[in-house]
Amino acid sequence: DINYLANEEDVKAASENIESKSIVLDSLFGTGGNRPLEGIQKLLVDNLNKLDIIRIAIDMPSGLFSKINDYDNINTCFKADETYTVCFAKDIFFLYKTREYIGKLFIIKSIFPNDIIDNWGYKAKLIDYNEKINLNRNSFFSKREQGMLAVIAGSDNYIGAAVLAVNAAYRLGAGYIRLYVPNGIVKNIRNAVIPYMPEAVIIGVGEKNQKYFTENDIEIVNEINKSDACIIGSGLGRNMSTEVFVNSILKQINIPAVIDADALYLMFESTFNELNHNFVLTPHIYEFEKLTGINHIKALENPYEALFKYRQKTNASIILKDAVSFLMHNNDIYINYNPKESMGKAGMGDVLAGFIGTLLARKLNILEASKLALIIQSKSFNILSKKFGNDYIQPKDLANISYKILKRI
Repeated sequence: DINYLANEEDVKAASENIESKSIVLDSLFGTGGNRPLEGIQKLLVDNLNKLDIIRIAIDMPSGLFSKINDYDNINTCFKADETYTVCFAKDIFFLYKTREYIGKLFIIKSIFPNDIIDNWGYKAKLIDYNEKINLNRNSFFSKREQGMLAVIAGSDNYIGAAVLAVNAAYRLGAGYIRLYVPNGIVKNIRNAVIPYMPEAVIIGVGEKNQKYFTENDIEIVNEINKSDACIIGSGLGRNMSTEVFVNSILKQINIPAVIDADALYLMFESTFNELNHNFVLTPHIYEFEKLTGINHIKALENPYEALFKYRQKTNASIILKDAVSFLMHNNDIYINYNPKESMGKAGMGDVLAGFIGTLLARKLNILEASKLALIIQSKSFNILSKKFGNDYIQPKDLANISYKILKRI
């Protein structure tokens, strides 16, 4: 039956006749929507949002605008459980105040000509989980040819971060890992690492009782640069001497490198501005604010504008970590849309850094390594959420399942 909704009473009657668990398709308005919902349109969407139903939006939820600059005018929006958008994702989907309306996101292929698609003007490029990224594998490779990774991590109070990064790196197939830690915590690190990863080479740095890296430890950079890739930052702490160490060593690292966690916090603006293309930064939104001076709320409200401001300051690639993550390589932005409750837990960033570092050591370029690490992270979350639920996934769970995901890919 077709029912025409001419007034508020019609809307009320239609809403009351929808049974619990029904599927409701929203195709009221698409990219042409340019004003807030009013009257019976607003009433209908408000009523549908209150019902115990499965809400599916076609192209985009009614009430969203296609232009980012207009999103402050949204007063009501269809809150979709799933959105099936045509051709490509819309930029508006991924803003802090609008992404809650999208639910699970699916792309419907269309017959739009490529020249229209290429010149449409959208900044958003979803990471394609089916993209083929080939790792160079050979049964005759030695451990060094499988990828040599240096990890500079750890301090007295943050031993676990170093362990998580190394575990993730080994699980993903690094051939040889050298973990550099302050000499004063070597015993504790070995007690934590050796029972599970006896193959890890743990190298103590500095004085016998030294609990954190200092400016006197910069000479390790010569050994670091003999590796294929490097991770620096996990659990370094924020001692002033470590600050000097971090800024000195970053200026001398000439291999592909992941800068994470405390190394991001300790980095001087001058060091940040001088970073070359061999670096990828992995800040969460608060570390991003510390790095760039861009307020984290403003960055969430318009991540595209924030990232283009970031690009004016440095040549390094970046993964801006949040419920929705943004990867910027050169001037291109790629989006990982896979929000999960457990993603914000402490230690998840150390695992992601371990993934990226290993893939860089295995000779992928920064764009390939970053994409593949995010794909592995997302697919791991999807599998583990079925086993544990979204709330109960631990960082080590991601590391332990990562090799299965990579094998499937």
